[in-house]
Amino acid sequence: DTITTAKVADGQITAAKVAADVATQAEIDAKLNLSGGTLTGDINITSTDDTSSAGPIMCLYRNSASPDDGDYLGQIKFQGESDTGVTRLFAKITAKTSDVSNGTEDGLIETAVKVNGSNVIVSRQTGSALKLINGVNLEVDGSVTATGYTGSGANLTSLPAAQLTGTISIARIADDAITTAKLADDAVNSE
Repeated sequence: DTITTAKVADGQITAAKVAADVATQAEIDAKLNLSGGTLTGDINITSTDDTSSAGPIMCLYRNSASPDDGDYLGQIKFQGESDTGVTRLFAKITAKTSDVSNGTEDGLIETAVKVNGSNVIVSRQTGSALKLINGVNLEVDGSVTATGYTGSGANLTSLPAAQLTGTISIARIADDAITTAKLADDAVNSE
């Protein structure tokens, strides 16, 4: 049977009933108090609330006596086995503080994945940016719309010239493949 907050609230499930019929309170505490220990098997968290409220909610709370910028708040790890049967961490999601100053708090989320046998942070999401780091590329199956671009553009490839708009500075084109004459004649292509 499923233990729900409604059943507990209306008295269907009491500590006495659980202790007498299912397990001792110590056994229940050992499984439900996740300050240590291991739960084996699947965990399902279900909310039967029929309102638009968020739920179910899982809260990972770091109760630090001395919070500081850069503190780890929690982590979800995805582990499996290598072909030799050794347990390996294949990916993880980590939450951190970046500023704990009261009133101007900032946090971030990092994702890491296994790359050639090593765990590598591949993205960092802050309040102002989604950063792909450590040499991670962005692949998009579809269109990309941007409001601006910075950088040299040296690694941009396969751009459809007919759809490019804006100003091209000849000083930024090192090999002069795009000349003023080609621009005037609308003869620039994406070679």
